[in-house]
Amino acid sequence: MKRGTTKSKIVKRVQPALIGLCVLFTQLQATAVFAANESVTGMQEVQETDVFGQVEKEKKGLGQMSGLGKGYIDSGVRVDSVNEISNDSTEPHLLKASYIPASYDLRNVNGKSYVTPVRYQGNFGTCWAFSAAAAAESNLIRQGLADTLVDLSEHHLSYFHYNTVTDLLGGTVGDDVALTSTAADAYLTTGGDGFTTTFSLAKWIGMADEATAEYPETDSIPQPLNDGIAYEDAAHLRDAYWISMSDISNVKQAIMDNGAVESSYNHDDAYVNYDTAAIYYNGNIGYANHAITIIGWDDNYSKSNFLSGRQPANNGAWLVKNSWGTWWGNAGYCWISYEDYVMKKATAYSFVFEGSDNYDHNYQYDGGVSTSYYMYNSSCMISNVFTAHGNTAGKEILEAVSFALQSVNTNYSIQIYKNPTDPRRPTSGTVMLAEPQTGTAVYAGYHTVELNAPVTLEQGERFAVVITLSKPDGTVMFNYDYDYSYSYIDFNSNAAAGQSLVSWNDGKSWEDLSADGVTNLRIKAFTSDITQVEIDAAAVKSEGFVGRLYDKVLGRTASADEIDYYASLLIQNKITGADVGRSFVFSPEFTGRNLSNPAYVDVLYETFMGRASDAGGKAYWTNFLDNGVSRQYVFKGFVESPEYSGICIDSGIAQGNVLLTEPMDMNPNLTMFVNRLYEKALGRDAEIEGLNYYAAEIMAGRVTPVQAAQNFFFSGEFLNKNLGDEDFVKTLYVTFMGREFDQSGLDYHLARLKDGTSRETVLLGFANSPEFEGIISSFVL
Repeated sequence: MKRGTTKSKIVKRVQPALIGLCVLFTQLQATAVFAANESVTGMQEVQETDVFGQVEKEKKGLGQMSGLGKGYIDSGVRVDSVNEISNDSTEPHLLKASYIPASYDLRNVNGKSYVTPVRYQGNFGTCWAFSAAAAAESNLIRQGLADTLVDLSEHHLSYFHYNTVTDLLGGTVGDDVALTSTAADAYLTTGGDGFTTTFSLAKWIGMADEATAEYPETDSIPQPLNDGIAYEDAAHLRDAYWISMSDISNVKQAIMDNGAVESSYNHDDAYVNYDTAAIYYNGNIGYANHAITIIGWDDNYSKSNFLSGRQPANNGAWLVKNSWGTWWGNAGYCWISYEDYVMKKATAYSFVFEGSDNYDHNYQYDGGVSTSYYMYNSSCMISNVFTAHGNTAGKEILEAVSFALQSVNTNYSIQIYKNPTDPRRPTSGTVMLAEPQTGTAVYAGYHTVELNAPVTLEQGERFAVVITLSKPDGTVMFNYDYDYSYSYIDFNSNAAAGQSLVSWNDGKSWEDLSADGVTNLRIKAFTSDITQVEIDAAAVKSEGFVGRLYDKVLGRTASADEIDYYASLLIQNKITGADVGRSFVFSPEFTGRNLSNPAYVDVLYETFMGRASDAGGKAYWTNFLDNGVSRQYVFKGFVESPEYSGICIDSGIAQGNVLLTEPMDMNPNLTMFVNRLYEKALGRDAEIEGLNYYAAEIMAGRVTPVQAAQNFFFSGEFLNKNLGDEDFVKTLYVTFMGREFDQSGLDYHLARLKDGTSRETVLLGFANSPEFEGIISSFVL
């Protein structure tokens, strides 16, 4: 498909420049941003074609302003705001809706510090690397993976960000970021930003220990680093959440959950109150020139602390850690107003790291750091196809995949295909996940998803990571690496046909993006080596898991063929623990036992909880079953329990889940309410069709609970009973009052009926009674 506008879908290829914003298909102004060795005033917005000429003018003596280095490159790229984090969010490492206090300081959280000492960048333009390192250090401490003595290398990140080394698997060969300057310290003076830093870190370029590449003295000429240390990391990036600074509550949440975040602002001494170390910029410049780390906030920080005549409208400020040494500001810290003109429109980068031993191999093709992305106004499918070759001595286990998004609130569905038969169709291979792994990426950024069912790979096997992205009410934006050049820098991307593909029509056809030789999607795959001994051990565990199900559910010993059948499917990740459990519990052999509801619950406890039932739990589930709730619904509760998850983990298999589609299985309380109407009005148990009908009607709002109850008394089945007035009124009492009649009440209603009042009128009075309203409320309807 040709890139551009289609009849029904909109596809855009957007290439924000490293400096300024370069957008194809639109005409926008861009901002050229660099910090010079003199105070910058009146930097102007320039057109896209002039951006890099302006950069050349500003590069002379880059890195120092008022004697202090900066170096943040504001690309002009902004991420969208998102709604407050919901309890439905599948983003890991975000606590979701926790209490957010009015003030917070990572240096003292219940007596513990999650912040490392203030560092000094000198007059180099490396603030971007210092802020990223500080955020990474804080995150490692927050997770208990390090203490406050941890010191990560800003030099390592700065150097290999601009001096590209091919990854250990060779997937990024030909990709590099080349500065045209021949100065030995060009990589220290060029600057950087959080977006491109994310892509370097995702390659496993950093974070390294400070001892691996110590920061150079600012008055010396730095020596080149050895390429051999490029991938000598102390920690690997797992996730990078790009959060709009306008989402104040979400930035706070990220700080509480993940530690300090990187952000940026425009530093101008004329807007700094050095008596209080308070900054509020409201000038004419709309771009950032300096990166810092936010470690806390105070909603009540007084606006009077800012410069007189240059004060924000409201109280409230971010607590910021700088990289200009402890003699600057308040021991290296300062406050920046929530209303700061530049910062409030900037991006916060919340990084989540893991140990460098998290996986053995990183399969990737995107070795550059360009911030290009595609825009698409509907769902699409993206894929990278790799060949397993990391473990020359054996097999590998595919444990996780990652992808980069420019859009927020994006749904994803991941599937793995092994050995595609058609190089133009990544989905032509063998499906490896019994169920696609789904979730929602609330934030833009870099996302790693651990597979619930790892996939075993033989050496030389090809495997396709296919990700379906959707955003029904918005535009999907996914990042890719691309080849383009400017006067001072070259982004070189090398691609080969069949590596990166995209489908705009639900997989009916695919476009090979990498066929142009310069485009690769930012999709990665992470594997760990596995030995035959480990494979054999996994088989033993799976066989034991299956044998246990035969014993607990069917009460017998399985044959070798029966065990082999299910165990082989589990080992290949073609089915999950939930799938196997369902096959057993709803098999003719088990249902033929005709167990009572209490006995059925006992079997579920033994099988999926690994223990005998307790009285309270057994009564809870049995009550559901006795009142119309399906056995499938109760089964789902057990098979998706934490206890069964533990059994599956111990057996080395994916737990999986149960998808219920019948309306009666959507809300057990509603089902029990309808079942009660059958029992009270018609004197019998409900049939499945009736439960589904009324559950669907009430959930859709087409019928209210009161109207549903009235319908029973107008049904042919009820009318065919030909009840006399007395039995009719007694049935109303039981149904709508939840009790037997009282004689005076019965006499009253019988007199009304005798005097000509219709049964419909009497029924309406019962249906709208406070007693029936209470019954409805008891079912939480």
